[in-house]
Amino acid sequence: MGIGVKAPPRVRKYVKSYQQLQPHRLIQPDSLGFHATMSVPLFFNRQLRDADNLPFAWEDWARQDLVRISDLRSLVHGPAPHDASFRQRIQTLLGALRVPWHRMGWGITRPWHPRSGASQQQQQQQQQQQQQDQDSQPQQQE
Repeated sequence: MGIGVKAPPRVRKYVKSYQQLQPHRLIQPDSLGFHATMSVPLFFNRQLRDADNLPFAWEDWARQDLVRISDLRSLVHGPAPHDASFRQRIQTLLGALRVPWHRMGWGITRPWHPRSGASQQQQQQQQQQQQQDQDSQPQQQE
């Protein structure tokens, strides 16, 4: 069984048969609420597939306890990861999310994120310019 539990042979056969069925829950994404969506697993989930049409199975992320959509959302809202491959994996997972899950209020504002367009970067530049202008005004009045 792989978990180191001693069980009668009959129970082991039951578990092995159940594992061979590859159980999973297929629910229409638009029927889930926000909290239910955030608890959806990222890995071994047949609704989230990679380029080879297989469910994601990233062991290194699982070791870091990044296993649910809520964890992905936290990564997106947090500071930009330094590792380029890590950023690429975030983009891969975001691209695999079903359309209704995209409507869950991600509020993505990070410039490193693929959905950040030029207009957002322009707004940031304008805000920085306004801040610089405000900082320089008191100096001119003195």
